[in-house]
Amino acid sequence: MEFKFDLQRFKGNQTVNNSYTPTEYELELQKASSDYANAVIPNAYYLNDTARKLLENSLGIVQADLGVLNKQAQKKRLLSWTL
Repeated sequence: MEFKFDLQRFKGNQTVNNSYTPTEYELELQKASSDYANAVIPNAYYLNDTARKLLENSLGIVQADLGVLNKQAQKKRLLSWTL
């Protein structure tokens, strides 16, 4: 697998071409990164899908009365001030 970058710079009426070929070490790092991504992606998709299903099935099920929760919190706050 050969990777080439064709970099062009424009200076006045001239075009300067520079070529870049990655080193063997850089190609090795790219392959390692690609192998890791390919190994992790299936599990990431599975976890994301599981979380999505959990959230979809839980929307609207838990109903909280914020007024009651506020009153309970205020009572606890008053008790802590009097102790």
